[in-house]
Amino acid sequence: MKFSALFAAIAVLFGTANAANIVVQNEDFEDAFTLDIIHNLGDLSLSPPPGWSMTQGTIAGTWELVPELSFLSTPSDVDTRVAFIAGGTLYQDLGHTIQSGMHYNLSALFGNRTAIQGGGMQFEFGGTFGFFAGSINNIIASTVINIPPDGHFSAQTFTLLASVAENFAGQSLGIFFTQSDGQLIFDNVLVTSSVETPLPAAAWLFGPVIAGYAARRKLAKKKA
Repeated sequence: MKFSALFAAIAVLFGTANAANIVVQNEDFEDAFTLDIIHNLGDLSLSPPPGWSMTQGTIAGTWELVPELSFLSTPSDVDTRVAFIAGGTLYQDLGHTIQSGMHYNLSALFGNRTAIQGGGMQFEFGGTFGFFAGSINNIIASTVINIPPDGHFSAQTFTLLASVAENFAGQSLGIFFTQSDGQLIFDNVLVTSSVETPLPAAAWLFGPVIAGYAARRKLAKKKA
């Protein structure tokens, strides 16, 4: 057996599983919404985006922005419509049962508006995002959103580790976005799961095997 074959066998034994997508309803906020406000910066809805819910007192909705007027340098993967929160929380129960031994990853694009031209008004940015189990009142993991540069979007990801998720196995997985300062704008929400692959007990056997194999090869070369 050559080293390449041996390492290939180890890779098969300990390889990690590919991530699998979990369905997020209206993940890009492109679903049609009820128009509440007609604005020169883009039309707005003050109702939860289709597929999403919001906590009592939340000011949020869907914004059909006009990129050249919205004070955001939009990347190519941001569509016309985005979600915005000016106070409160948008959330969604994914209808996915939390399973033991699984990591869950939540990612989104976050946009930070710059000052209004000629008005001198700066839009502050701040918030958190993460996961809940069963109910929005049962947040199980979250992180503070890093502030993107003024006028730009940034992609960010947060992972619910299997060691935490297993405490809520059997409950329904949910995601949330909370504004804590100014206005929170986000788009292209993605949730994936991946199998945790801890080092099996058998792995400790491979160290001596590899060392012994290397020693035999070295001895064989000396004899030759």
